[in-house]
Amino acid sequence: METNGVVRYIDGYNAAHPDTAMILQDENGIYYINLNVSKKGIKTDSVRIFREHSSSNSTLSNEVTNFSFKFDEYGNPIRIYGVKPIDDYKRVYLTYLYEPRLYYDAIIAYFQEKQAHDTTNKESAEQELLKLNNDPDSPDYKSDQAIGLRIQAQ
Repeated sequence: METNGVVRYIDGYNAAHPDTAMILQDENGIYYINLNVSKKGIKTDSVRIFREHSSSNSTLSNEVTNFSFKFDEYGNPIRIYGVKPIDDYKRVYLTYLYEPRLYYDAIIAYFQEKQAHDTTNKESAEQELLKLNNDPDSPDYKSDQAIGLRIQAQ
């Protein structure tokens, strides 16, 4: 529930207990927020960032609306970019919904895509090998060991 930019409840969650995060800066001067790694499956469309929190009346205010995410190789959010500190004040408050299932779904989808890609490459390589083996103009290089075994078998 919002009243004049002050939030008391967000998506059914009480604003009295948001996650506290610090705005960090990398060696290139880019500001970011590391997401809490203990909560897997954060729904990125539900993330809201606030600069002010009042625990006395359970409100959040001064919302940051322009930010983007960095994802890991599985598609799970791990960082937030685009939030700069104001007057060297680097604390922000995050609210979001999360479903642990989303984290594992992203990992499963990643490996299914990888397997499909690997299977396609394997089939393509096998077809290329068959073409070479069936090509009458292709030279036939038999190893000395194979010739020796053939002679022994006769």
